[in-house]
Amino acid sequence: MEAANRKLGYQGEEFVFGFERARLTKAGCSDLAHKVEWVSKTKGDGLGYDIHSFDETGHELFIEVKTTNRGRHFPFVITLNEAVVSQHLSNSYRIYRVFDFSTEPRLFILEGPVEESCELRPLTYEARPYPP
Repeated sequence: MEAANRKLGYQGEEFVFGFERARLTKAGCSDLAHKVEWVSKTKGDGLGYDIHSFDETGHELFIEVKTTNRGRHFPFVITLNEAVVSQHLSNSYRIYRVFDFSTEPRLFILEGPVEESCELRPLTYEARPYPP
């Protein structure tokens, strides 16, 4: 199951990487399209975002991709690191929610800190025993 989720995540990131390059090219910004970077692939998965892109004016965008084969409103998991990075990068942070991936991939975009666009519910906790 974990391998399947990892594969789906990789495919969703690949989809968004292509989407961003095509969006910028279509907007006449092919120079920016060539600068789009799939950072979770080139630099690792700990940055709190997956794709480094730009808007049409050249401002940086930091995109976290969340992919599902289910519908638009199916909940997704976000890490503490991703939530913190969304706060720090604020207006430049985006979550691209890719849904119905296996049948007809579509996406919607959440802008800014994740707690401003989503209800966050804790799923797991780290437990540390008290010292004796």
